Amino acid sequence: MKFKESALAHKLLDGLEGLEIGGSAHNSFGLKTRNVDNTAELTCFKQEEIKLCGEALPVDIVSPGDQLPFEDNSVDFVISSHVIEHFPDPIKALKEWYRVVKPGGYLYVIAPHKERTFDKERNRSTLAELIERHETGKVPETLKDHCSVWITEDFVELVGWLGWNILHVQDTDDKVGNGFTIVIGVDKPGAKIRDAVVNTCVMNQAQAPAVHANPHLSMSFLLSPTARVRTGSAASTLEYARRFQAQGHEVSLTTWPKFTWLEDEPFPGLDFKVPIHDDADARRESLPYHFLDQTPRDFLGELRFFLAYAHLLTPAIPQADLIIAVNWESIIPAWQSGRGKPVHFPQH
Repeated sequence: MKFKESALAHKLLDGLEGLEIGGSAHNSFGLKTRNVDNTAELTCFKQEEIKLCGEALPVDIVSPGDQLPFEDNSVDFVISSHVIEHFPDPIKALKEWYRVVKPGGYLYVIAPHKERTFDKERNRSTLAELIERHETGKVPETLKDHCSVWITEDFVELVGWLGWNILHVQDTDDKVGNGFTIVIGVDKPGAKIRDAVVNTCVMNQAQAPAVHANPHLSMSFLLSPTARVRTGSAASTLEYARRFQAQGHEVSLTTWPKFTWLEDEPFPGLDFKVPIHDDADARRESLPYHFLDQTPRDFLGELRFFLAYAHLLTPAIPQADLIIAVNWESIIPAWQSGRGKPVHFPQH
C-alpha cells in the first residue's frame, strides 16, 4: 500500500531539486529529492515501510535532520512528512532547513494533527515550551513518541514567531489526511520577489483570507516588570517584540513605575535594545494599600486597589498603531488610553 502524492507539492516543487527529511517509500512525494536520515540501518520505521509496500526508500545522506551537511542556500526546498514532531527541538530543525534553502525556495512541512492521530489525548505543545527547549536544551519528557503535539494554528503561531512568510496552509493535508500542511517561503536577501498576495489553501473547509505583505507598524507591549529568570509567558512576549522589531516595525515596551521593579531594570538581561516607557512621576503612596489589610476582607476595596494599580500604567503608554495588552492588568489601560488600537494578546 502506498499513499497518494500531494498535488500541492507537485504544483510548487516539480522541476526543483531538494531534500526530504526522513522520507519513506509508502509515503513518497514523487519529487526530485535526496533522502536524509540519521541512519541507513534497517530500523523499525524501515521495517514498517517494507511491511506496508514491499520496499524501503534508500537513504542518500546519513545525517541528523537538524545538522545537515550542506552549505547555506544550496537546495531549492526541504520537505518532510510526519518528521518534525520527532525532533526534541523543532525550532532548531526548522532553522537548519531554512538555512540550506536558496532564497525564493520553500520549506514544505506536513505534521500530524493532534485531533486526527494517537496524540489526541495529549496536551498541545505551547510556543513558550518550544522556545524554552530551544534556548535551554531542555528535552520533553518523552522521546519515544512524538516530542511535540500540535494543531494547525499552533504551528502557524510558531512560524509567525520565527518571522517567516507562510505561503500555503492546509488544515487537512492532501496526502494521508491525518495531518496539516504548512508551506513556508524562504525570503532572504536576493530572493525572487513574490506577489504581494499569496493564495492560501483551504482551512477548516472554508476559504482562508489571503496573506498580505506586512505594513510598517508602531506598537507598544504592555508588560509587567520581570525577574532576570523569566516565565515562559514573559519570555515569549519579549521574543515577539524582538522579532517584530527585526522585521522593521517600531516596537517599544511599557511597564509599571520603578517602585514595582524587581531589580534596577524592569527587564534585566534583555538582549536587544528597545524603548521602555514608565511613569517616572508615579509614587508608591498613591496606591491604597490599606484596602489589602482588612479583616474580614474588603473585596470592593481590593478591587479599588487593583484599578489604582492598573491605572499606574496609563500615563506611560505612548501613541502607537497597536497598544498590546499582555497581562490581564494591562487590558483596562490599553482600552482607556486612547493612544492606539488596543489588542489583547495574553501569552499563557
